[in-house]
Order: sequence, then structure tokens, then C-alpha cells
Amino acid sequence: MKKITVAIFFLFLSTQVLASITCTTPRESKVLVIKKTGVSLSSPYFDKINRGLASSSSVRTKLTAKGFTKVIFIEGDKHTIHVENKNQFSEVNDYLVIRSKVGHEMTYPLTCQN
Repeated sequence: MKKITVAIFFLFLSTQVLASITCTTPRESKVLVIKKTGVSLSSPYFDKINRGLASSSSVRTKLTAKGFTKVIFIEGDKHTIHVENKNQFSEVNDYLVIRSKVGHEMTYPLTCQN
């Protein structure tokens, strides 16, 4: 019974860590707010088309041992957000990849915080 209680506690703790993570690209050109069930993205590009903020609740999430990878589609572009370790963020291992419909790809390092 004690093992089940400890397992439930760690499961609850791991879901709370992903409650809300804010990540930015260099010069804060893109700001991502990552939640358990969705991702919000703010950037100057969306300001030009009078949206200011794009969000998606249809997110594919792949959990790894310490981190996660989230894939969303916004304005036809595929956004892949990878955080290697959600307990210890790293600009080297955390990144955002944006791939356009024609295959052009940009990779940005992420600076994340809880």
C-alpha cells in the first residue's frame, strides 16, 4: 500500500511540473507557454496578421524519461518543441523546430523556466 501511495505522489508531482512552462527563443522573437493539454505561441509574425497569439489544444505529446516532445501545427507549419529534462532546463538540449509545408526548417534554442 505504501508503494502505491508513493507512486501516486510521484505521478502527481510529474504532472504538476508540466503545469506551465514558459520558453523563449533568442531575443524573445517567439514565446511559448507549454501546458499539459495545450501550447500557446506568441510572436511578431502573428502580430502582423492581427492575431497576436496562436494556441492549439490538439497537441501530440511524447514523454521521455525526464522530458517531453510536443508537436503542433499552427498556420500550416509543424512546430516541434523538445525539452530534454523538465527539471533542469538547458539551452543546448531544449529546442523548437519549425518546418514549413515546402520543407524549409528552422531550429531555435529555447530558454525555459517554470
